[in-house]
Amino acid sequence: MTNVVWIDGQVLPVEQARVSPLDHGLLTGDGVFETLRVYGGVPFAIRRHLDRLARSATGIGLPLPPSEVLRTAMRTVISENDLDAGRLRITVTGGVGSLGSDRADVRPTVIVVGGGLVEWPASTDVVVVPWPRNERGALAGIKTVSYGENVVALAHARAHGAGEALFANLAGNLCEGTGTNVFVGLGGRLLTPPLSSGCLAGVTREVLVESLDVVVEDLAVERLADVDEAFLTSSTREVQAIRAVDGRLLPATPGPLTAAAAARVVRLSSSSSQSGFRRTVSGWLARRIPALLAAPNPTLGSSSITSASRARARADPPSEDPVSTTTSCTRSRSGRWASSESSSASSGPAESCRTQTIVKGFTGAMLGMVCGPGRPRCTT
Repeated sequence: MTNVVWIDGQVLPVEQARVSPLDHGLLTGDGVFETLRVYGGVPFAIRRHLDRLARSATGIGLPLPPSEVLRTAMRTVISENDLDAGRLRITVTGGVGSLGSDRADVRPTVIVVGGGLVEWPASTDVVVVPWPRNERGALAGIKTVSYGENVVALAHARAHGAGEALFANLAGNLCEGTGTNVFVGLGGRLLTPPLSSGCLAGVTREVLVESLDVVVEDLAVERLADVDEAFLTSSTREVQAIRAVDGRLLPATPGPLTAAAAARVVRLSSSSSQSGFRRTVSGWLARRIPALLAAPNPTLGSSSITSASRARARADPPSEDPVSTTTSCTRSRSGRWASSESSSASSGPAESCRTQTIVKGFTGAMLGMVCGPGRPRCTT
């Protein structure tokens, strides 16, 4: 559920959020956007999404705020909405403009909103719609807010009992879905259309092409009748098997290539969640442990950790900030800690090293409990 949104640097309750009725994105579809999946409070593949947002903005001549502004906005929305598992949407429009197509020389409108996830079924049916994508158009491959064509195509698919619509392009080759990329298994090979087909450069598509044996080549849309298996990809669906195409059941749902792709995305998303969990726990420990070490007989878990310490810990929740260290720590046979560099901490290099080691060990133990064997997803 969305409680708080970020608009042009302001953090507002959703019921107070406002966009001008003259916003060019509203009037003409002049804008770009990204949707990111959040795992364990961490946006997945954030660099890839911001890179694609920048490419889309460049494609329509729209300026963007610095990436750190967008990253801060996302962290704020995740924190304010207590978003552990969900999605984020970044939308950038041409700002307040005229009633026509001309864009005004004004600052863009930037919106970041978070929310829950759609519960996608394990598999879905698809239909090929009669309207082709224009792979030679000005907006080909750009993720704009102009989604009218997708709305019509998806309504057509729903009317025919399907969960997604597939587009061919003007050349008659397979292109993409309304909000998905398409992969097919044919004769033991895994294929997906090239970007030249007019499809969007999906982030999930990108990581699968990089990490699996995928053949990127054009496929005549009529060849869908011959495929052994197929699946859809997107940031929110991850990997979703296709059960039937235009009413024809596929031989395997999911097939082995689909299962391998799904397993790969699970590993990648689990790694993302572990990274976020590690930063959260490490950031909190790095602030709390030096005070504990300064107490008499500082032993974690001993009676020296008083009820007051526990109360302070509860009042000082874990931080999402990563722990940055500049010292290289070694321990002598006598058990003393030494640092190769001076530390700026008031406790000195030895205590800094001692803290680093405890943080690393405790964080690893926590990850083992939360993200260990039998837990395919790391959640906090």
